[in-house]
Amino acid sequence: MGETAKQIIEYVAIPSFLIIVNLVVQLSLERAQRKREAKSDPGCFTVRMPVIFTISLITAFIVFTVIAVFFTRQVIAQSTEGIPWSQILTGDIGIGALDILCLVYAYMFMRQKVEINGDTAKVTPAFSKRYTFNVLDVTDVQYTNDKTKIKAVGRKLSVYRICYCYNMFGQWLGY
Repeated sequence: MGETAKQIIEYVAIPSFLIIVNLVVQLSLERAQRKREAKSDPGCFTVRMPVIFTISLITAFIVFTVIAVFFTRQVIAQSTEGIPWSQILTGDIGIGALDILCLVYAYMFMRQKVEINGDTAKVTPAFSKRYTFNVLDVTDVQYTNDKTKIKAVGRKLSVYRICYCYNMFGQWLGY
């Protein structure tokens, strides 16, 4: 095994694996807590996106980071006239943009949730303030194969069928 591969394993692969294991454990514990919460009181539950989305995005972030490291090392190794900074920056900026996009989506999936407590729904969007509404505030509901679109109090909300507690949310809406 080459020196580069050993360094990648030591500095990227092992810490990334530990981060993913930690994330899986934390999100599994949170999911178990939501299931207990929903079973104990059907009037109080939380609708969230599945854990697999977050795990896949974190994995994509790690893969793009490893690609950036390999790309940079290959460009430096093949260069005969010093370090080609423009080529390295161009490649790393593109891969860095993909990294940032993965992190933004992972943050969105971890943050977005709809908490139902009796007749009140508290929506926590990823990038704006929390807002609440109740069933009486819902002006329009559209059901499609993969999601439910809701218009309530001048706001729009989409809940995907693969979300945890989607069926309970549909019952809450009267579906």
